[in-house]
Amino acid sequence: MRSSWRRFGIALSCLVPAACAEPPRPALGPASVAVVATGPAVASRPDLSPVDEPRTLVVVARWKSPLRAADDALRLLGVPVSLEMMLAATEAHDMWRLVAPDATADLAVCLDPTSTDDNPKMLSALSVPLTSFDEAKKLAEKEGELVPIHPGVLRLRGKRGEKAACDLAVAVGDAPARLVCGGGERDLEALRGWLTRGLPRTAPASNELTATVRWKPIKDRYLPMLRARSAAFSDEARTALGQQGVHDPELLAAPEIALDEGLRFFDDLDRIDLRLGLGGAPSQLVLGGALRFGAQSSWLTRAITDVNDKAGPAPPMFWREPRDAYAATWGRGGDPRLYDGLRSVLRKALAEGLARAPVPQGDREVLEAFFDGAPRSAGGWVTAAGFLPGASKPATKAKRTPSETLADARAIAVSAIGWTVMGVEAPAAEYVAWAKQGLDVYTHGVRLARDSMTAVKGPRTTEPDLLGLLPRVTTTTSPPGWPKGTVAFDLLFTYDSDQAASLLDSKVTPSPPGAPPKKKAPAAKGSLTLRLAIVPDGERTWIGLSADVSGLKQRLGAVLSGAPSEGTLAARDGLEGLKQPGQTWGGFFSLGELLQAVVEGVERVKPERAAGARAALAALPNKGRTPILLIGSGTGGPAPANTAEVRVQQGSLADAAALVTFLASPAGTALLKNLDEAAGP
Repeated sequence: MRSSWRRFGIALSCLVPAACAEPPRPALGPASVAVVATGPAVASRPDLSPVDEPRTLVVVARWKSPLRAADDALRLLGVPVSLEMMLAATEAHDMWRLVAPDATADLAVCLDPTSTDDNPKMLSALSVPLTSFDEAKKLAEKEGELVPIHPGVLRLRGKRGEKAACDLAVAVGDAPARLVCGGGERDLEALRGWLTRGLPRTAPASNELTATVRWKPIKDRYLPMLRARSAAFSDEARTALGQQGVHDPELLAAPEIALDEGLRFFDDLDRIDLRLGLGGAPSQLVLGGALRFGAQSSWLTRAITDVNDKAGPAPPMFWREPRDAYAATWGRGGDPRLYDGLRSVLRKALAEGLARAPVPQGDREVLEAFFDGAPRSAGGWVTAAGFLPGASKPATKAKRTPSETLADARAIAVSAIGWTVMGVEAPAAEYVAWAKQGLDVYTHGVRLARDSMTAVKGPRTTEPDLLGLLPRVTTTTSPPGWPKGTVAFDLLFTYDSDQAASLLDSKVTPSPPGAPPKKKAPAAKGSLTLRLAIVPDGERTWIGLSADVSGLKQRLGAVLSGAPSEGTLAARDGLEGLKQPGQTWGGFFSLGELLQAVVEGVERVKPERAAGARAALAALPNKGRTPILLIGSGTGGPAPANTAEVRVQQGSLADAAALVTFLASPAGTALLKNLDEAAGP
């Protein structure tokens, strides 16, 4: 009879794909992990002496009290059962009962010594803490054969040909025994000793699920090979560029420099840390990760860690952004001189490409000037974005007049574009000049495209002019009612009711039955203005984009220094985490506005299903508007580190719990059924 213990252990180990991978098959060499032959156990006491960490350890993950953590998550989500209740109905209940509730479950992955340059292989094992070796042994003996491996180590024999394997072993630390499962016997022999007699001697740093990817074994094994292959590839790339007529030394050296920088970054990286935790008061779910470096020999390493010595809370400019944003971010400005070399290479590559394209000299100069004019500010930056309400009257597939169709199309476009506000800690003049250069690029591009189409089709073609759909752009300095010094770039889109109807899948009102046919009236004309506004604010610059011109004016006026703070992020709750020290970038997003937009879309397209979507949104106590925080931090020095976190706060967790409850209700079941039917087979 197949052992339930094995099914239990293998199921746990398969939570990590590497643990379920087919084990390596090459013959074992001197450096390989030896497989201990099975046979009668020697009547002696178990060996509990310390075991050192494997030299080729790549990944180690630890989770203290995972069963309690799962129960906490279920309770927070409002699920009216515990993990123990759910497991009571399974055949593995007796085995789950032996899992030590307050001990740590561990996972380890190491590089297989039999790996080749082109075929990296891993050995992996999962260690589950148990409350009693003897009780686990008795339970396993009832269900299958146990094979003694060492004193205090028993193998759970599986079916013939089965690769995955599990051992029951006496252990040290926070559990007297452990079930260790891996992809095969070689995995167990490589990692079982450390997972039962080495790692458990050290308590985990926290109750969170943590994982660390250690880079040194990978570097030691593969970096020399990558360097050799990189040199060969660099020579091939230089030769290929020369054959294409590229003679600039900087361009010829670019592939070699890029590959060398990649290898330096690979060498600088020391480890990657990940963590997932649920706790705190009030409760929050935190998902985080960190890049830790051992050196800064790479340009990319220096660019990533450049602002780490400027860490602090979110800057004052961030708190001036509009309060009704569904997402906002901020970051500290780095040293623009770090990018001089990159800009030089890209500039030469652009010139080389344009020289080979059928582009007139004047157009090339405009493109090159736009590239050269990109601002090089060392100041910080902020961004914010928001949704706008959709059409006040839902669009339908019939009985729409031309004017109603135009209004629907405009309202939907305005809602879809929403609004965006960006800010930089730098004067506005450079950004205005760059925007005007961008307008020059657009103007030259349209003219070049029109000339090309005329050359292909001829000057008297009857085909529709697709370029006529492109917007006409105008520039206005200090438009009436806007902050002093504003420069506005307006993109005017024109369309008619026939085009709008085809986009909306809508129809105009038909003639009454029996009425004589009418000659088709000309389509109604409509337009939409998309405004890009650059607004000076002392040594700051604000840039806004929206098709709701009056709403954009109101928001840009509210973000300026000295304006009241009621309409800004300073008056918004739930952002206290962004006021903490030690941060290099951050922000937030909330799902409520997106959910509202989805519901409005359902009301327009599938009005018969709108009631269920509205009910789901109404069931959320916070309507999905609690900010989900994004926090980046860093440390400097010779071994810098960069950390990023996502913090799901109590309000969002309460919404998730309410959604689970709603979906379990009759209304929620009906909504899920409708969604399933809409998805189709």
